Amino acid sequence: MTENVGRAGPRPRQVALSGWLIVVSSVFVVMLAFDEVANLGSLETQQWAADILADPPLSGTGLSVADVQTITRIFSFIAAACGTAGAILGWYVTRGSRQARLALSILAPGFVVAGMAPAGFAAAVVVASTVMLWLQPARNWFAGKPPPPMAPRTGRAARAAATPLQGPAPFSAAATGGTSQAPRPAATHAPTHEPGFPPLRRPRNVTTAAIVTLAGSLTTSIYLTVSLLFVAGDREGLEREVQNQLDTMAGGEDFDAAMFADIAVWLMAGMVVWCVIASVLAALVLRGSNAARITLVVSASLAALASLLGALVILPLVITGACVATIVLLFTGGSNAWFSR
Repeated sequence: MTENVGRAGPRPRQVALSGWLIVVSSVFVVMLAFDEVANLGSLETQQWAADILADPPLSGTGLSVADVQTITRIFSFIAAACGTAGAILGWYVTRGSRQARLALSILAPGFVVAGMAPAGFAAAVVVASTVMLWLQPARNWFAGKPPPPMAPRTGRAARAAATPLQGPAPFSAAATGGTSQAPRPAATHAPTHEPGFPPLRRPRNVTTAAIVTLAGSLTTSIYLTVSLLFVAGDREGLEREVQNQLDTMAGGEDFDAAMFADIAVWLMAGMVVWCVIASVLAALVLRGSNAARITLVVSASLAALASLLGALVILPLVITGACVATIVLLFTGGSNAWFSR
């Protein structure tokens, strides 16, 4: 594959980090996909398929255990194929290949399909890392252009740059034995008119936090969107399942199953919107918005708490770990200094 190494300077850390995340995550996708295929005939997998068919949203679809296993096998093969290609393309991306970046973008829907299999989080990391390759400064580097100029100095930094630096006080005649001495001119700094700060690279921790946020949001939104689609196709099945749960509770007959079904649907839809907002905040964090950083930290804290309480039933421990990692990364490794600039 032809390599187009960035000619406008050294490779940005963003490209190196994203490329190797793609390589490592793609390898995990392949391993998890083959592990899933190898376990399709086991009693545990058959029991898992029977359990998900007994509960909404799949309870009224008419699918059999064999159908679920066939669908899982197809998704696993798609995941393995995309993972193999992704590992190779990720390495070429670190070498500056624009064709590899484009090919990864084309493969992104395949990784989304892989996200429906047990390789969900690893596939989401690949998609999030691919998105990072199209953001600055990676975009300019792949195009052979210089990095975008930094924002102009404002506020306290601009006032400090324009404040004259006073030199030593002139000597008096008395202090020099009666010999007068011309006063030494005060040394001053001419007002600065440079376009901005000296280039300050985005810390790797900030980039990693954004990738983790995008991957976690993408994984969660995929599962929730698929669940909403199934619920829309079998609303009566969801209400029957809710009613069965209410019947096992003391005083459950006093509650309306349809109302709880509505609450569940609106809760899932709200979580999808939450994931979209978190993705937008991650993009703003990459641009250096401190307000977005604080908002994202609050969002990650609430998501971690919700996952621990069981509100996010899709891989709750993974989501909790991703939220905690995001919070820590946004305040360590030079992140505070970078956002203050």
